[in-house]
Amino acid sequence: MSKRIAIVGSGQAGLQLGFSLLAKGYAVTVVSDRTPEQIETGKISATAALFWRGQQYERALGLNYWDGQTVRNEAVALDVRSGQGERLFGFTGHFRKGVGLFVDLRLKYATWLREFTRRGGRVVTQKAGVPELEALATTNDLVFVGIGRGTSELFERDAERSVYAGPRRSLGVAIVRRPWEEKNDDWAISVIPGVGELCAAPLLAAEGTQTRALLAWGVPGSPIDFGGVESGGETLVRVRAAFQRYNTEQYELIKDQPLLDANAWIAGAVTPVVRKALGRLPSGKPVVALGDTLVTVDPISANGLNNATYAAHLFAERIVARGEQPLDEAWVESVAREFWDHARHAYALQAALLDPPEHLGEVLQAASANQALADDILNSYPDPPSVDWLYDAQTARAHVRRRVSGAAAAASA
Repeated sequence: MSKRIAIVGSGQAGLQLGFSLLAKGYAVTVVSDRTPEQIETGKISATAALFWRGQQYERALGLNYWDGQTVRNEAVALDVRSGQGERLFGFTGHFRKGVGLFVDLRLKYATWLREFTRRGGRVVTQKAGVPELEALATTNDLVFVGIGRGTSELFERDAERSVYAGPRRSLGVAIVRRPWEEKNDDWAISVIPGVGELCAAPLLAAEGTQTRALLAWGVPGSPIDFGGVESGGETLVRVRAAFQRYNTEQYELIKDQPLLDANAWIAGAVTPVVRKALGRLPSGKPVVALGDTLVTVDPISANGLNNATYAAHLFAERIVARGEQPLDEAWVESVAREFWDHARHAYALQAALLDPPEHLGEVLQAASANQALADDILNSYPDPPSVDWLYDAQTARAHVRRRVSGAAAAASA
């Protein structure tokens, strides 16, 4: 195989694409700004769930090292709470296909980066600025940039699709040492209308233990706010305070638990954005956006990692199918459109969660009395296209009526 591919970024999209192309005989270089050891001991970047589609891709590449070790989330327990923390109603929705898995991404990416070298891939450890990208573009047939956020200087914002001018939530994440002791514990989410959201999920930590990831999203100006937070200690204090105020059940489990390690925290905000797939270097040579660099979603949608897996899989398939034909700009644009046709559903889900339409509360309350509807809602995470009915009030109410009438018919049969 004559084509040479360079990938800047050693996260989900970059490494998965690299492994996919290596398996097909391509010469692949991955540029990482950190060594595996630095990734392992560094700060967490996310605590994202991986759903069935991404798990299939990893399994096909022989990268599913933690399948038997992680808690297999088959369900999500969601409740709605008042501004005083009172549980108003809730339900547990079950995934219709597969499970959700949480692995410490430091463990995952460090392991994958070592394995990439073992399988014959080339790893270059350096920060990649414009001069480095120019050099890569000279010696490779295609250069992908998958270093996540902060790449707007290379890739133009897609003004038509990027509906947000700034972040809609302030986010705090803390991984604490409290073990996830019960294998049948559900991934738990609490929604506090007008305030934000809380989440507790099991995570397989870098040291091989099941522990607890805590996430708190706050509407700007609400009591859940991480503005100005610059330390893990302060992040943990504020995350605990959010749970103490709005979910005392979870708070009792974590109130005395320390951070897993000094870098097991995040505080900040994400502006969801869609970028143009093609960037242009000063020399005129093209580079291609990948994963979060192409489409950034707020973590509330639980689809950043899953979008990344799909982007890597899709680009790998289309590169192989291209054969000896050039990987030209028209081809890149075509694949990017195909990716957006998938990612737009997660973008729509994110919008409904960040700025809930008035009818969403009705749908959630109806789901508390209808299991099929509860399952419909929670399957939005692994399968965002399945809830396209949710966003329009008339369509959503019609869907609820069908579920309710179906349950009534089944009960009377």
